[in-house]
Amino acid sequence: MVNTLKQQIAQQAAGRQAGLLMVSFTNKIFKEKAMDLQQIMEQKSFVVVGDTLNPEKFACKIKNAMTEAGYRVQCVGKELGSINEAEGDIDIIDLCINPKKGLQLMKDCKKRYKCVVLQPGAFDDELVAYLKDKKIPYIEGCLLVGLRLYK
Repeated sequence: MVNTLKQQIAQQAAGRQAGLLMVSFTNKIFKEKAMDLQQIMEQKSFVVVGDTLNPEKFACKIKNAMTEAGYRVQCVGKELGSINEAEGDIDIIDLCINPKKGLQLMKDCKKRYKCVVLQPGAFDDELVAYLKDKKIPYIEGCLLVGLRLYK
């Protein structure tokens, strides 16, 4: 799907209105570019990082909604100890966890993936600086919003 420049500008503006900041750069390690939320929702395999067993937590809500929508979802935090324990291919890592813990999990991650989603409240300057420094594609956004808009 090729977007015209006008369409891309409109999508970026819509993202800003939805409270999303989309960052785009080439990742030399993974040979991937950052995706927008719609492209994220077109992927199949997600790792949700956070408290996915507590129904009051957003990680659990995201896991349940994504599973119900037919996505393959693996969970790190309360279910798996690290992203490296996830089975098979990973398209997207969704961080719904304290930024300090998220940073350490990302530093320890040896698995290949396409992009990282930073949920509201799950990132800080240090985590963003690490992702930029390592040229890891990411967006600041919410998968629940993505489900509502694109599924």
